[in-house]
Amino acid sequence: MLFPFHFAAWKVAFTSMSEMVNAPSEEAQAQLIKKWRESTLSQLANVEFIGALISAAVVGSFSWPTLYTISTIPYTMIRIAWYNSLIFAIVAIAVGMQQSVFLVRVGCVSNSNMLIRELLTFEMPSGQRVPRFRQVFIWQTAVGLLEWSIYFWLGGFVVFIWDSTLILRENQQKSDQVVS
Repeated sequence: MLFPFHFAAWKVAFTSMSEMVNAPSEEAQAQLIKKWRESTLSQLANVEFIGALISAAVVGSFSWPTLYTISTIPYTMIRIAWYNSLIFAIVAIAVGMQQSVFLVRVGCVSNSNMLIRELLTFEMPSGQRVPRFRQVFIWQTAVGLLEWSIYFWLGGFVVFIWDSTLILRENQQKSDQVVS
């Protein structure tokens, strides 16, 4: 397991889908589906906003003057990481926007709850509805892409700091060290 909170996020996404379509009454189901749509729209709005901030931070990072003074291999690693970060952030924004548009538009349809229920889950022979794994995955994609965008930027930043401070180099001077 990469991180325990990744498992928790997937479990909550799966459980919320399962509970909303298996609610004891039509009224409870409609209320849970409405809450799911609203919370998902809020989550996607955060992804879109933070994705734009990350994109701006990545683009700004490329303008750091000291970036061009570091050695070739770390410079290449940093560029690869930061370009990946930029791509993941932009794709997260695009996925989030598409999903937001869908959720807003499906809310304008008279049978929106049934459409969401049919899209997200399938019916078992026992009559219980179970979330489709690919739907859980799809609705977690924007957040996951944004997370990886942040990880790639941080990875490049760690390499940048490592090379900029000449950590563990033979020609390291006292002035090159980060001292607390």
